Amino acid sequence: MLRACDRLNRSRLLTAESPVDASIELCIALESLFGGARTDSVAHKVATRCARWIRSGLEDRARVCLAIKKCYSIRSKAVHGGSGQVDRDFLATCGGYITESALAIASRGQFPSDDELDFAP
Repeated sequence: MLRACDRLNRSRLLTAESPVDASIELCIALESLFGGARTDSVAHKVATRCARWIRSGLEDRARVCLAIKKCYSIRSKAVHGGSGQVDRDFLATCGGYITESALAIASRGQFPSDDELDFAP
């Protein structure tokens, strides 16, 4: 949890000067919260787990999932030498999803298991 919060804070500090680096920090925060022990298809797994954890409706879950996958796409382009425009409001939205997730996990008192994240309604 500490790593996720640290990376979220770093992303907020970087958003103004380097939105691409901020997206990298956001993805690290997401992986800290939802990556789990298995390493298969990280972006898809993290996006669906986050969406399932913080939203109940199908449309809301789809919106969160697409945003997280877009954040991963930005990160991937940056890590592999690409660049481009990054909307700061979009990064703030993704940061909000991480904050919401971290608060939900903290209020629970422990991290959910991989099975809870993958199969919970």
